[in-house]
Amino acid sequence: MSLLHSNSIKAEVDAFAWYLQNKTNLEAGDRVAIQMPNLLQFPVAMFAVIKCGFVAVNTNPLYTPEEMKHQYKDSGAKAVSFLENFAFNYENIVEDTHVETVIVTRIGDMLGGLKGTFVNTVVKHIKKMVPTYSLASMQYHSKST
Repeated sequence: MSLLHSNSIKAEVDAFAWYLQNKTNLEAGDRVAIQMPNLLQFPVAMFAVIKCGFVAVNTNPLYTPEEMKHQYKDSGAKAVSFLENFAFNYENIVEDTHVETVIVTRIGDMLGGLKGTFVNTVVKHIKKMVPTYSLASMQYHSKST
């Protein structure tokens, strides 16, 4: 079981907030959709979005592509952060949204070193829980949240 302590969560939030403010075109008040299950990355993303003065749009990770499209368009999301497992669904609707920035994370990204690498390898290559996707046709930021 991995735990985030107050100092480590602050450091992760600060790092992600810096990234959002300095490596994207987002401005205060912009909407950022967060589409993740209960992972360590979720609170980091949520607090970083709020810290930057953006509006967090919590999105159900089990949404179909059509539901994702409706949520992103209806909310006016300019950025989205989601689990790699859902990238395939997003790929099907990318042209129908106003999203400019995509940030992808993997299940084991915040578990650290060997454990995180092991989890990411098992999820993708053994359990085959990550469908093949390509978001190369758009502005794409891949970073652990």
